[in-house]
Amino acid sequence: MAKAEDRLLCLEQPAIVRLEELMLQSEFPSVAIAAVKDVLDRVRGRATEKHDVTVSGDDAFMAVLTGARTRLARHRELPE
Repeated sequence: MAKAEDRLLCLEQPAIVRLEELMLQSEFPSVAIAAVKDVLDRVRGRATEKHDVTVSGDDAFMAVLTGARTRLARHRELPE
């Protein structure tokens, strides 16, 4: 395990250099955009996604939906 970690650490600087090259190149704009997003995600953290759902229906279905929302909220509160 330590050897694999050492190999990854050795690749860190070349990876940063290559990411910068991809970001600054102009031949393939979609690659540059992806590199820019990757850098920003790593520096600032990924953008949060929020989904609001409104459902109307019978009481049994609404009870199931409410339970699912509660479980999801508890899951999100758990430390990563």
